[in-house]
Amino acid sequence: MINKLINFAVNNRLTVLIIAVILTGFGVISFQQLSVDVYPDLNAPVVSVMTENPGMAPEDVEMLITFPLETAFNSLPFVYRVRSNSSLGVSKINIDFEYGTEIYFARQLVTEKLQMITPDLPENINPPFIGPISSMFADALEFTIKGGDLYDMRDWAEWELKPRLQTVPGVSNVINLGGLLKQYHVLLNPDLLLQYDLHAHHVVDAIKANNRNVGGGFIVQGAEERIIQGIGLIQNIDAVVSGYKSNKNSCCSLSIVSAL
Repeated sequence: MINKLINFAVNNRLTVLIIAVILTGFGVISFQQLSVDVYPDLNAPVVSVMTENPGMAPEDVEMLITFPLETAFNSLPFVYRVRSNSSLGVSKINIDFEYGTEIYFARQLVTEKLQMITPDLPENINPPFIGPISSMFADALEFTIKGGDLYDMRDWAEWELKPRLQTVPGVSNVINLGGLLKQYHVLLNPDLLLQYDLHAHHVVDAIKANNRNVGGGFIVQGAEERIIQGIGLIQNIDAVVSGYKSNKNSCCSLSIVSAL
């Protein structure tokens, strides 16, 4: 076959030359019309599943959260790799799907699997959630904020810095780790609980019932509708004490320790 092609090219030099010129012309035209992308889309569909359970040791995160979820995701169709990372109070699992898999279809598969596996997780585990759509080649920037008060720095990072960073183009998610959350600790007197035949859940229910805003509809005054709302969210220690004492089940003394 090759000998015949060589003999044809030698005996028909002009024809071969014309064909070569035509093919070269088509190549030049096609090259000029070829689209060029400096950063071509080489992303394989990746779905990230996050589970946050503050205070849990990395070993417990790996055993109770990461391993059951990772095992379940391995059985999904079109999955070729599952990667996980377990740290203090945080479990992150990346499910890599085959190239060409529609990202929304992949997220649907993961969502359905989460609905099946979540009830089997321990009761004290926060439910896992799917992260936003992002590229597998996306840059992850991690930095530390230093300040005097860990409570104020965490509040500032959560309510000031995080919302601003999420408005930056290209940023899909911002996760705050570390710092200290402001808390009010309610310490019960066991002797008084026994004296008045109360349990700890009575105190918890009373505090919950007095830590919420309640809507009361609206009233019509002339051409205006005025909204009625009961403001009851706890703002300070005094609100915790007064809110609990106003409850009908209040029969024990409280010792309030501020974590501020």
